[in-house]
Amino acid sequence: MKTKRCSTCKEIKPLSEFAKRASNSDGKQRVCKACSAIYQREYYKKHGDRRAASQALYYASNKDRIKAHRAIYRARPEIRKRLSAYEAEYCSRRGVKARRAAYTKAYFADSENIAKRAAHKAVEGQVRASKLPWIGSLTCKCGYPATSYHHYLGYAPEHWLDVEPLCGKCHYAAHKAMDVIAEQKEKV
Repeated sequence: MKTKRCSTCKEIKPLSEFAKRASNSDGKQRVCKACSAIYQREYYKKHGDRRAASQALYYASNKDRIKAHRAIYRARPEIRKRLSAYEAEYCSRRGVKARRAAYTKAYFADSENIAKRAAHKAVEGQVRASKLPWIGSLTCKCGYPATSYHHYLGYAPEHWLDVEPLCGKCHYAAHKAMDVIAEQKEKV
């Protein structure tokens, strides 16, 4: 069995513990998979926000090309077959279809959710018509890439387009704050 010394942990390990690298004489990386995983985790912790921002910027500037590539990829017969098989397997798990149906029924039974969905549709229409910028091209007030528009004045028809771009964390906090205010109003 062939072995190699990892340049990071200095342990001698079998070649199967090293990733491929064609340019090296033995065809393997100089760092073992375990040390490489540790390095990648640390790097992501240190540079994760910068990476997310650059990915959002790349997607915003190449959105049409990426969508076209995904459409071509998903149109391939073997991919369509694999995706539909995955969906069928997922739905066949115990109770998934029933839970989906119950959630949808309960969601649309609540008039507030109907108004919320209408407000979201109005914003989506404005984004498609290029009257509102695509959310991936915006940043949140905290500096992170925005992931969604927040209806800060509520879901009444006159406020459908009164929105601000927020990241997931800030959007969650904004809704929690709105819930606290609503609870205080109910107590009074």
